[in-house]
Amino acid sequence: MPRNPKKKLGNRKYKDYTDETLKIAVEEVKKGSSLRKVAEKFGISRFALTAAMKGKVNKCGRPPVLNSEEERRLVECISMAGEWGFPLTALDIRLIVKGYLDRCGKNEIRFKNNMPGVDFIDSFLKRNSKDLSKRLGQNIKRSQAAISKEIVNDYFNELGETLKDVHISMIVNYDETNMTDDPGRKQVIVRRGTRHPECIVDSSKSSTSVMFSGNASGTLLPPYVTYKATHLYDSWTENGPAGTVYNRSKSGWFTLEIFENWFQKLALPYFKQFETEAKKVLIGDNLSSHISAHIIEECKKNNIKFVLLPPNSTHFTQPLDVAFFRPLKIKWRETLTEWKEANRGSIPKDRFPRLLKKCLDALGEENIKKNLKSGFKAAGIVPLNRNEIMKRLPDGDATAKTNCPQRVSQELNSSNNWTDSMKDFFEERRKSDTEPLKQRKKRKLNVPAGKGIEDTILINEDTDHTYTKTKENHIKKTSKHTHKKLANANSSDDSDDQYSLRDSNSDMDPETFSDLESEMDLQDQEEELEEATYEEAPKKGVSKEELKPDVYVIAELIFNKDTKKETTKQFYGVVLRTCFEKNEVTVKFFRRSSKSKENDYIFPIVDDVMDIQLTDVIAIVQPSKVNRGRYTFPYELKH
Repeated sequence: MPRNPKKKLGNRKYKDYTDETLKIAVEEVKKGSSLRKVAEKFGISRFALTAAMKGKVNKCGRPPVLNSEEERRLVECISMAGEWGFPLTALDIRLIVKGYLDRCGKNEIRFKNNMPGVDFIDSFLKRNSKDLSKRLGQNIKRSQAAISKEIVNDYFNELGETLKDVHISMIVNYDETNMTDDPGRKQVIVRRGTRHPECIVDSSKSSTSVMFSGNASGTLLPPYVTYKATHLYDSWTENGPAGTVYNRSKSGWFTLEIFENWFQKLALPYFKQFETEAKKVLIGDNLSSHISAHIIEECKKNNIKFVLLPPNSTHFTQPLDVAFFRPLKIKWRETLTEWKEANRGSIPKDRFPRLLKKCLDALGEENIKKNLKSGFKAAGIVPLNRNEIMKRLPDGDATAKTNCPQRVSQELNSSNNWTDSMKDFFEERRKSDTEPLKQRKKRKLNVPAGKGIEDTILINEDTDHTYTKTKENHIKKTSKHTHKKLANANSSDDSDDQYSLRDSNSDMDPETFSDLESEMDLQDQEEELEEATYEEAPKKGVSKEELKPDVYVIAELIFNKDTKKETTKQFYGVVLRTCFEKNEVTVKFFRRSSKSKENDYIFPIVDDVMDIQLTDVIAIVQPSKVNRGRYTFPYELKH
């Protein structure tokens, strides 16, 4: 909140009078009274009274930090930064002023370390309200900012030939938008000090796609609604705007088939009401889902010119984007808020048509017509005027956008401290610009929700299977040619797509995996766990009828068979599926937890799934305790 300090009368020797008193004194002098006597009567200096008679304003107090020339240059620099896509915030301007004062060697005692306060910005904007204003910035992509003067000129050169001798009622623009289920935020009045005021509104992230189209004369064609659904029901198509067409898609977006249906149901019937020989124009964006050979063929038959807008330029050249959708969305939020206050939950699809009709009725036919005409005018289409776009580009004439007497570019070519300050500021800004990051291939981690990840295995696809231990930065590399297959375990073409620690297609042998698992399971503490004694696992066979999904089993696998390093190990696991034709069973294996002194097992972060032979399953067991993903089994296995 800006402060406007005013000294009380009698607290200073100069200007010990109000502005009303000065006006009365001036009136008395104009009526013929003596200037000296009037000055003595009201306690006003003769010089101040004379200046007031001439219409001059005497400012009291200290002079401003920046003189008129310095402020003018600052205004030009701020305008230039906004035109080139780097609008400055209040903090940016304060930093620039500080840099300028430091460069000039000035020490302003009213600022702390030459850093202006928020009051300086308020006063500065008030003095330059004709040239500057506070606005909410809209983020655009760099590809949108890359539209140039040459692209616009080429577009309007072609558009001028296309629109020649075309009536404005036959120039139609189409565009799709989303009608969301969220009415958005609104200002509320709450107790002072409330940091996060909350409004109880049942909203969701769902939305419905609607295709709008209108001509340059201000006529809005019926909308085309596309629901996100597999099937379409009759209750979803009732009580909507007159002539509305309804459809659905699995994604909720417009596909090529749906766009062709819109063209056949709405656009083509509208154009067919005119004479076939009359030239017609259909304008839209260059999405691939909006172009098909069938549509082009229909356009040729009916003398319709299909015009595509320049890529990444719809925020300038799309009439519906420029002037129609914003007032439409405002009315939609009002309509949605009113419905949310009286109902719970998200909007049912059978209520959407009547809410859309209510929104368009609230917008009004006159406003719809006015907004459509304004959109075609602002896009430079009707009337055809490329300067409507040129003046919004940074390489346009800055004089037309500001009240400054000279062009910004000419002023910035001269050597001055403001230019150096701006240069330093933008150089600092550009240091943060980096190349787009190349995303590494990612794999899903099978971690329960809410559980923290302390150690993970990161797989680098670009190298030869590099496994990194995050906590200790431990890396082990293995060659693709050192793989040793598991005995009695065959690879399966229909195995789980997720990465498996004991997958027979892996390039690392199972012993290395087991060692790496044990090493990663160790935490920072170095204390040794006391080993408890358990019974030896039972040695018996298992019948096919006993092996069912979700059954816990003990598997005995032989590693490095027919070599001197042949070893036998036992593992706990759970059956995922069986394939008796191949005598195989798919098992998801546990691993021993080192965090507990009991015989506890957990599932690893990366699922350990493998197809093994039925004969490898030696027993069916049941965990004696299950607690938060930790399974306690009754037997000590052979490791």
